Amino acid sequence: LKDMKDALKALEIEFKENYIFVFDNFQFVANEYIVSAFVKIIEAIEDKIKIVLITQNIKTELIHEKMSKNEINDIGKNSLEFNKEEIRLYFRECGIKLDDEEINYLSKYTEGWISALYLQMLHYVENNKFEEDAGIDKLVCMAIWDKLSFEQQDFLISIAIYDSFSLKQ
Repeated sequence: LKDMKDALKALEIEFKENYIFVFDNFQFVANEYIVSAFVKIIEAIEDKIKIVLITQNIKTELIHEKMSKNEINDIGKNSLEFNKEEIRLYFRECGIKLDDEEINYLSKYTEGWISALYLQMLHYVENNKFEEDAGIDKLVCMAIWDKLSFEQQDFLISIAIYDSFSLKQ
């Protein structure tokens, strides 16, 4: 750890503000050596710097060890899903009172994902009912794509980074 601190000091970088460095899709580069290096850097850097690794599961002993000691925080899928009571409260905060049947429906078909809940809410506000075919593709089309003019749709297609894509994409 001392060597890492010395190496970072040798870079002569002074952080005057707080920074958060975000590394997405870390699972594509993660292995025991890279994870070990990141842990050493995290342990050596100043309090003004935080590192966020966005990843799918990393199956390294070091990560599991650090998580078990609460030295690394984990936000799992269950932390991002609304339960039935949270769905009720979310809709109530947005001015919509739901009955138990509606909450059960939303919980089942959105699996508590905020994006799907929000799109269902938009549909409810416009139609006074929830979309029965609650697939995310259909909800996005109804809430966004279908409301664009043909010119806007053509423009978005023309700037797409893909040479081609399927109808579903």
